[in-house]
Amino acid sequence: MFTVTGQPQNKKANYNAAQTSFSDGTITEPVTKDEVKAYCKLSTGTAEDTLLDIFITAARKQCEAYSNISFIPRTVTAIITNFCGGIFLPYGPTGAITSVTDKDGAALNVNETYTIQGTTWKQLLTPLQDGLTVVYAAGYANGSLPAELKLAILQQVFYLYENRGEISSVTRQGIPTETRQGIPTETTLSPQAKATLHRLKRV
Repeated sequence: MFTVTGQPQNKKANYNAAQTSFSDGTITEPVTKDEVKAYCKLSTGTAEDTLLDIFITAARKQCEAYSNISFIPRTVTAIITNFCGGIFLPYGPTGAITSVTDKDGAALNVNETYTIQGTTWKQLLTPLQDGLTVVYAAGYANGSLPAELKLAILQQVFYLYENRGEISSVTRQGIPTETRQGIPTETTLSPQAKATLHRLKRV
């Protein structure tokens, strides 16, 4: 496991969010084009900068989806079933909770009608209900993403770059791909990125 403060650990957590949506605001990607060019051993010219911007964003989203971690600061709205109690709020690390409402839209009050446990990875202990809507801040602050999560993005960008263009849904370099107009779908991670994220993902 990891000792870096705020570093996620591979924890078989109790997640049960029927629906999750994000409000990201202005996004500063955790890796830069210069970092990508250095990692992928590309020229320092600008001819492919627009393409790299697309791949950086796509790779970050793919890594977030696989790991259930927010790599960037955002507001998360999660609709949660909490019959057993102790549901982890998805896409942490979690910050301040803005609101909790029941399935009828009634606002709940902390320590009165709902209870929370934890700091970086918060759990909703009560109430034991379905249809709870929780709105909260989540994600790593700009410039604070742990190195191994940055590495996963770089590995995925390299994969996207190497497999760009019109590729069939068979294999290339032994890697199964499912593509949409030549871009691997959100569920398709390179073996390298998947291996990096495997022990960090919140499952």
